Amino acid sequence: EFLKLWQFIVRRICSTEQEFKVFLEFLAFTIQHPEIKINWGVLLAGDPRTGKDTALKPIARYLGSLYGAVSNDDASGQFDDYKLKKKVLAFSEIHQPNDVKFANKLKTTIASEATTAELLNPKGGLKILQENRYSVIGMTNHKNAIFIDKKRPDDRWFVIPSFGVSQLANEIGKEKITDLYKWLNDT
Repeated sequence: EFLKLWQFIVRRICSTEQEFKVFLEFLAFTIQHPEIKINWGVLLAGDPRTGKDTALKPIARYLGSLYGAVSNDDASGQFDDYKLKKKVLAFSEIHQPNDVKFANKLKTTIASEATTAELLNPKGGLKILQENRYSVIGMTNHKNAIFIDKKRPDDRWFVIPSFGVSQLANEIGKEKITDLYKWLNDT
């Protein structure tokens, strides 16, 4: 019952069958092949409280400490310990529409080959060399969340827009959401 509810939530966010299929395949491949890097990211863009975070709960639960929830402040800062020993980097609340430097920093994280080692700069520690095997997922409530050059469209993001989707609690009820979260956290 809860698996069907989770799939329902993901289908609400994905307005087309292609978006649904690509999103599920992205998640499945990331879990099944942690040694292989995907060199493009998924950007879930939609109104608040439509289920974007809920759609990622199973992968976060399954990967545990290999899943990294990244804030805008973390991503924009000079330190990058949020990348240490992670397979998935989930950037929340992306809203840097005019910041080319931020967009390029994310693009480098997404596009680098898995064999590329990057020098991480953790806060208060020694620099660490680590392979870039991250799968990247971005979430935003903004239509123009990140700078993408209109002259050279960025094919590093697969954007799934879900604006105009009703708030999840209004559609399925708070009790079902509470039960779903309990199930997602217990499995």
